[in-house]
Amino acid sequence: MHNESGKIAIFFACFILIIGLMAMDFINPSLPYLIQGLSTNQANIQQLIVCYMIGLGISQFFYGTFSDNHGRRPTILIAYGISICGILLSASAHSIWLLYLCRFITGLGSGGSTLIARAIISDSCHDQISLKKVSPGSLCQASYLLH
Repeated sequence: MHNESGKIAIFFACFILIIGLMAMDFINPSLPYLIQGLSTNQANIQQLIVCYMIGLGISQFFYGTFSDNHGRRPTILIAYGISICGILLSASAHSIWLLYLCRFITGLGSGGSTLIARAIISDSCHDQISLKKVSPGSLCQASYLLH
């Protein structure tokens, strides 16, 4: 890893990771109000996190191939676009089922940020020691501290 360019790559990878995963946290302050507004219970509201995580997990299968074929930048822009659409649609959802779908869409978009962050690190680090320094665990810790 080149010292200066490697640090910049790690910074951008953490930034991409944090921005992408913030979509999961945007809805958390409103969860108690969603119970009242959608006339549902806490168990149904908790399923919103499950819907998001399913979308996040499934999307990573597709983003890897897409980013290898079309590049990192178009992939992350598309992923952010999907996340933004999911968030905006979530704001106008009037039923719990529509909100489930919107959170799934948001997860589909957010999956690109986790994958692209790792891909940027992998592209920038050419030796094993550097790769160990920026393992997924290290990225999670760094993103948690910055979050």
